[in-house]
Amino acid sequence: DPSTWPRQWPRSIGPAGSTVKGKTVSSDTAVAGLDDRTPRSRAMPWRAPGRTRSSTGARGPRVALLGNALPRRCGIATFTTDLHAAISARLSPGDAMIVAMDDPGSSHDYPPSVAFAIPDQDAASYRAAASRLDTMGLDAVGLQHEFGIFGGQAGSHVLEFVERLRTPLITTLHTVLSRPDPAQHAVLVGLAGASRRLVVMSERGRRMLGEVY
Repeated sequence: DPSTWPRQWPRSIGPAGSTVKGKTVSSDTAVAGLDDRTPRSRAMPWRAPGRTRSSTGARGPRVALLGNALPRRCGIATFTTDLHAAISARLSPGDAMIVAMDDPGSSHDYPPSVAFAIPDQDAASYRAAASRLDTMGLDAVGLQHEFGIFGGQAGSHVLEFVERLRTPLITTLHTVLSRPDPAQHAVLVGLAGASRRLVVMSERGRRMLGEVY
């Protein structure tokens, strides 16, 4: 039922018996129907804010994904692009978009699915991006977190984004450190506190969230 979304998104997430900062944690890697049958890229033009309705009159969800994106060469870029393709296959054209993280000195020829990019070392750009997304009528933002792709100490610039954002946030934690330093611990706890849902890649990661964080 789209009227209850994003509380039920991704559809593979349900209570897993563990919480961090009061947030439900899932260890399901099949996020939003992602599977090997989904083509890697399916560029969708991003529309101006508006509401798509199905033949039944129900409005479909609209989502933005924040992370690295192809053609940047890294695992998170592949994951974000594949996740966008999987979600786009289930939504109306243009109802899913990517906000890409740009590394210093890079220049990437992004497809139309990338609405805009954030320079990873510019803290002000994180705040501006959050404010911009809040004007787009989105139902959720899916943040792909990995240490090393965000600027600041231990990637702390990402907290500038989540603290400004008012759109519901779902964070995928690609790495959960068993022995974080204080800065890394603070970043992950800050992300957990700002997120409606957390997604991890393994049962061990889910346990560590409860035990370490």
